[in-house]
Amino acid sequence: MGLKIPHTNLIEKSKKRIGDNLGNFVVANFLSSENIRPYIEKIHLAKFLGSWIEKEQNQSLVIANISDIILDIVHKLDDKSVTDFIAQKGKELATGIDVNTVLSNGILFFVEKQEHQNLITSTVREIKHYVLAHQELIREKVKQESYSIIPKFIDDTLADKITNGIAKYFQEVETNVQHPLRREIEAKVIAFSSEIKNEEKWQKKLNQLKDYLLREDKVNDYAKDIWDAIKSTLVQELSSNDTVLKTYLRNNIATLSQNLKNNTALQYKIDCWVRAKAYHYLLRNTHKFGELISSTMENWQGKELSNKLELEVGKDLQFIRVNGTLVGGIVGLIIHAVSRFL
Repeated sequence: MGLKIPHTNLIEKSKKRIGDNLGNFVVANFLSSENIRPYIEKIHLAKFLGSWIEKEQNQSLVIANISDIILDIVHKLDDKSVTDFIAQKGKELATGIDVNTVLSNGILFFVEKQEHQNLITSTVREIKHYVLAHQELIREKVKQESYSIIPKFIDDTLADKITNGIAKYFQEVETNVQHPLRREIEAKVIAFSSEIKNEEKWQKKLNQLKDYLLREDKVNDYAKDIWDAIKSTLVQELSSNDTVLKTYLRNNIATLSQNLKNNTALQYKIDCWVRAKAYHYLLRNTHKFGELISSTMENWQGKELSNKLELEVGKDLQFIRVNGTLVGGIVGLIIHAVSRFL
């Protein structure tokens, strides 16, 4: 209407109080536990994630990101620090190992699993083949040990008997798992295992071997070789397509996708965990939302804040201002008139 109504500038003068009140109002009325809980209970992340991962392009995206992250970590690692760490942990682990007990138990485990039988079988088979393949050598040895007066055919016959007898004997050992020689060898192996574990001479020898293998220079060499092998393998596997490692990752991601989609127990467990974490996080940080609103409004310039509010509620503000002016004026006139007449 062109009326020059003076601007009270209340918004600019009270922006901090307005911001604090608005922030407290939002926190108290919108971010309470009662208001948050219904929305938190609607979270079903596991099944959504399973469907998302099921898509091939998303699997490729996940594998690519995992590969990039691991490669970035590997390239940023200091080789010497990693090598020193592996050497230190390896030496600590190896120092506490009782080599005698480990070796003895390993031999007993080998026997209990009947693996020694395979070793005996392959050994006697090789001996049999060697004897049969070197029959002429046996004849020559028999001839050398024989007397000159004994005819050659007798020596050859004797050598053939010896050769066939030895071959037949080892053939029996090879085919008969209950052969006495096998049981004798097994008893000797078990006795040797006991000697390694209990006799002082073996403890001394094996500790000397351990000390030799755990010398600082050797441990550092082992650690360097281990890290070099791990690093080069990771770089090669993660930098190329269709490698064994990426195929392994893809298969496991596909399996995870199916579990997330179809395993209701897993879905329930994951969703409950996500809901609990989200619920507690929001409740612990509701004051942050109030502080955000308050600080944002406080950082606005007074003119800017006034303009923003007037853009939203400008007509109402003008209506309030005009009404306030008119009502105030009318009330003033009435009071003045009453005071004059009375």
